[in-house]
Amino acid sequence: MVQHNNKKVYKTVQKAAILNYLEDHKDDFLNPEDIREGLEKTKEKTSLVTIYRYLDKLEEAGKVVRVSDVKGDRSLYRYVALDKKDFSHGKMICLKCGKLLPLECTLLETFYEHVQKEHGCMLDYKKTVLYCVCPECLAKERA
Repeated sequence: MVQHNNKKVYKTVQKAAILNYLEDHKDDFLNPEDIREGLEKTKEKTSLVTIYRYLDKLEEAGKVVRVSDVKGDRSLYRYVALDKKDFSHGKMICLKCGKLLPLECTLLETFYEHVQKEHGCMLDYKKTVLYCVCPECLAKERA
């Protein structure tokens, strides 16, 4: 048991497995079912209830980000992997096919600074998700 902000936090094998799985898949948005299936392949059985509860706690702690899929009917989670400057790259979600694309762009940091300086708002870079039409779907539209 570990004390965290005057709360007792219990470390379990299941929680460690969930966190390790998320860290190993830090470039992916995963739904709880994906996590459960991935853990089962490693012989780690964890209930969906445990996964949902722990994802809520990880989101509260800022270790994962939650977004809705394109249809808005499912939550997807991604481990927040920070680079050397504590900066998290964003993601793009295709509005046509739902594919998730990495958004590793040096201009993002400049954009965040611009929004803060010029508009007085601070964007949460850990949760940056842009909706787009991916190159494959654009090609299909043009064909």
